[in-house]
Amino acid sequence: MIKSTLLETLRTFTKSELSSFEDFIRSPYFNKQENVVKLFEEIKKYAPAFNDSGLEKEIVWSKMFGDAKYNYGIMKNLIHDLGKLTVNFLKTDAGNSGYGINNLLEQYMKRGLSNQLKRKIREVKEDLKKQKPGGENYFLSYKIEKVEIDEIVQRSDMKEIFEHDLDKINESLTLYYFITFFNSNYTKLFVSNVYNKKADTSFIEKILLLYDQGSYKNYYADTYSRVLKIALYPSDENNYSELKKIFFENFDNYTRADQFDILSVLQSFCKTNSFILNINYHKEAQLYRKVMDDNNLFFPDDENYINISVFLNTVVSASSAGEFDWCIKFIDKYQNFLEPAIKDECTNLALTCAYFKNKDYETSLSYLSKCENPSPTQKINLKTYQICNYYELRYYDQLNDLINAMRKFLKNDKIYSEGHKTSFKNFMNSVSRLSDYRYNLDVKKADDSKLNELKLFVQYNNMLGKKWLLEKIQELE
Repeated sequence: MIKSTLLETLRTFTKSELSSFEDFIRSPYFNKQENVVKLFEEIKKYAPAFNDSGLEKEIVWSKMFGDAKYNYGIMKNLIHDLGKLTVNFLKTDAGNSGYGINNLLEQYMKRGLSNQLKRKIREVKEDLKKQKPGGENYFLSYKIEKVEIDEIVQRSDMKEIFEHDLDKINESLTLYYFITFFNSNYTKLFVSNVYNKKADTSFIEKILLLYDQGSYKNYYADTYSRVLKIALYPSDENNYSELKKIFFENFDNYTRADQFDILSVLQSFCKTNSFILNINYHKEAQLYRKVMDDNNLFFPDDENYINISVFLNTVVSASSAGEFDWCIKFIDKYQNFLEPAIKDECTNLALTCAYFKNKDYETSLSYLSKCENPSPTQKINLKTYQICNYYELRYYDQLNDLINAMRKFLKNDKIYSEGHKTSFKNFMNSVSRLSDYRYNLDVKKADDSKLNELKLFVQYNNMLGKKWLLEKIQELE
């Protein structure tokens, strides 16, 4: 055992570190094997040199187990397990803050454990080759290259320094920076777009240009530069097409989380631009939803439950694309993966939407009536569908009563933001005006100018249900 990796590592421990290591292996969180603790108790007697003949395996065995016959396999496993604990201890930065492979590599270098350092670097490099790319992988690749260079410098091997290829460390660090920048700023721009808050994008544009003009690129960084550009230029069809092309050409090379995120971005583009640029984007978005379903991506992080927003948004988008049968199958397939506390409420809301989009307004209202405890957000959605259903069924009195009741509710409400209230109020006012116009049209008293005024109001004001309202106006023109 004297020449073992275990003792080679323990010889680098200070007295304080040995004490901390003993606390570490006695913790049931890190170790549950009593015999491993006994092994260390025998070994530590020979600190700090750990080179006494008393450390021969057979001698240590007899001190641990008395007259029991020496078992090579058991002793080998105990030494191996204690060695793994030294590795885990060093991963914690020898008991200090932090944890991970970076700390382990730095500890090996700091302690002059060159053979262990090189062996671990080879292991990590091989492991990285097997993994799908991600920002953190590029950072780890950079750290490995840096540790290799630092170790060469530590040995003062000038010849090896000059022969070492620095391009890899530059590439890894550069790609890590760009990918991290693209991801973090996409989130910033996405939130700004959702809340209609203009963000200063001048620096983002400079970094995107820097990447486009640079020499360090690959499909993964290209993907997220395009993702960021979609947030920056939400109606740029060329950028959308490039992202779609890159994504599907490399589909199997992404992690499941990446596949989910990128498909969500593509769907978001289609949803935003289906009415502005091309109505067929509704159908294209449905293709992405089918890809998610076929690849089981509605659970990107292997969670037990499907996210409620993902569930409802999928139903809304699919039913808007005219995929009623697929939509019902989706609800039937995934409703049991909703959290139990919200399952019934969420399923009924989804069916309310699906049947409304399928123009089965009575059935839509029947499911809506089963939504008894909606959340504040869902309450507005439900009332929106209720108003639309009443309009479609020509329930004039019920429609007026509902709109008046909701106006009073919003007046006293303390939960919704003013922007959300304004959006819903504009929607209700537009439906009320549209309903009045249609009623007057039925009795041949309609004024065409009123419809034109309403169309302009809907087009140029923020409101819920804008697409549906413009469709209803078009029906009356």
